[in-house]
Formats: sequence, C-alpha cells, structure tokens
Amino acid sequence: MENEFLLIEKDVDEAYMKKVELESHLEGLTDGINFLRQLCEEEIFELQHWTLDTSVILSMDNSSSLDMDGIISKSALSARR
Repeated sequence: MENEFLLIEKDVDEAYMKKVELESHLEGLTDGINFLRQLCEEEIFELQHWTLDTSVILSMDNSSSLDMDGIISKSALSARR
C-alpha cells in the first residue's frame, strides 16, 4: 500500500513539473505573439502615415500638336466603309 502511494505521489510530482514546464513555454509563446503583434501594428501605422504624406506631381508634354483634320478624315473614311 505504501509503495502504491509512493508511485502515485511520484506521478503527481511529474505531472506538476510538466504543467509548470508547459506554462513557462506558453508564457514565452504568448510574449512572442504579443511582440510580433505590436511590431505589425507599428508597421501598419507607419505605412498609413507614409501614404498620407505622399504627393504625386504629374506633368504633361503639350508640345506635340494634334492633327484634328487628319483624325476627322480617318474617322469619316472608317465610317463610310
């Protein structure tokens, strides 16, 4: 009977140590997830502000002239066919 009690006590001790080990591992994983979550939130914040601060400048080259007479003639010719 005493031997059986010692075996049960040993199993309980091993289970408790495994529980402590798993809790420690869980805490480390949770810390890692929280760190990565914070990092992603900061990157999203920076990207949102970066896009807000971006301006676009467009320029047009109007040096070439359109041959409107030629365009109208070609369109009329195409319509007749």
